[in-house]
Amino acid sequence: MNYRNMKGVSIITCTNRCKNIDFIFSNYARQLFDKTELIIILNSNDMNLKKWRKKSENYRDVRIYQCHEDKTLGTCKNFAINHTSLEYIAFFDDDDYYGKNYLCQSINAFDDNKCDVVGKATCFIYFEKRNTLALFNPNNENIYASYVMDSSLVIKRKIFKDISFEDDIQPETLFQIMCLKRGYKIYSTDRYNYVVHRHYDPIKEHTWKISDINLLRYSEIVKRNINSYIEYVDR
Repeated sequence: MNYRNMKGVSIITCTNRCKNIDFIFSNYARQLFDKTELIIILNSNDMNLKKWRKKSENYRDVRIYQCHEDKTLGTCKNFAINHTSLEYIAFFDDDDYYGKNYLCQSINAFDDNKCDVVGKATCFIYFEKRNTLALFNPNNENIYASYVMDSSLVIKRKIFKDISFEDDIQPETLFQIMCLKRGYKIYSTDRYNYVVHRHYDPIKEHTWKISDINLLRYSEIVKRNINSYIEYVDR
């Protein structure tokens, strides 16, 4: 993919799950966009900061901090933003998949569509329990939107001088509402290069407390009994 804007992207990942350490670093290393940095926030008192920093020595431009587990996701994200240095900020979940061209596609969208926030209103979801890949919220691609998936947000850094995340466990919805009220434009790219990963026990594993059955009501099945979703997702 050709991308023209060579400004940098700060990636922020907040996590309280030690088991996702390899997944977080793989998402970062996979990106083809040249100028990036990774800010990881450990949001659990039991997580071993030294272990994570040792792991980070194998990657460039990574900084890791630890916030008390009582701090909400919104507070952790605001803390991380204050430690970024590049022009765009992308929020990666610790268990979703971000393809190699994810950032390239996102940054292109800013120039092509004169927008302020980029994400995905239509996206792939992999249901681990059903071993099924589905397309959530179809027909909302390559358009201006009122809402995009929380874990797909890429935002111009300058917006955070005007709006910050609320002190909340799910602060992204209100943030997008405030963006629209202030006149900022949100753009939904196409479905590719990103997958929401739904675990066996979604109520326990996810902050978005919606059942797989309800999600599937708003989705189209792409493939059942799938061996790998990469061939369907990466572009």
